Amino acid sequence: SIGDAVITTDEHGRITYLNPIAERLIGISNEEACDQSLEECCQMIDEDHDRPAPNAALRALEHGEVYELKGSTQLIEHRGNSRSITASAAPIRDSKGTAIGAVMVLRDVSESREMARRLSWQASHDALTGLYNRQEMEKHLEQLLEEAQRDAAKHVLLYLDLDQFKL
Repeated sequence: SIGDAVITTDEHGRITYLNPIAERLIGISNEEACDQSLEECCQMIDEDHDRPAPNAALRALEHGEVYELKGSTQLIEHRGNSRSITASAAPIRDSKGTAIGAVMVLRDVSESREMARRLSWQASHDALTGLYNRQEMEKHLEQLLEEAQRDAAKHVLLYLDLDQFKL
């Protein structure tokens, strides 16, 4: 009844169970996923560094503690669709304390990340033209001036003043 995707693995990181939410998120059934590695079922991309994200379940097993993927992570599911997610994993231990697998929780945060992107864009752009607003333009000009002084770079500014632009 949990609203997050839950995946359990054995001690080698091979999938032993996907809950229904995980099946939908990854795009593969529990039966198809069992005994496969997570990488065989889907890809996770670290968007901040544009590279594959670490396998949180394997990291949790290696370190023996909870492991969370940091930053923005993109899940590319079995059919190629992508979703923004957060992910964390923890080792599953037997009564003697030996790690016998891992449990990983994935949360689809696509809507909240898209809303944050939209708000960020709206905060820095003019709604009518789609161009940078005054604050963003000043910020970029300052960066370009610093770059020009530091690296002896050259830049060009084109300034158009249109009377009654909205009309």
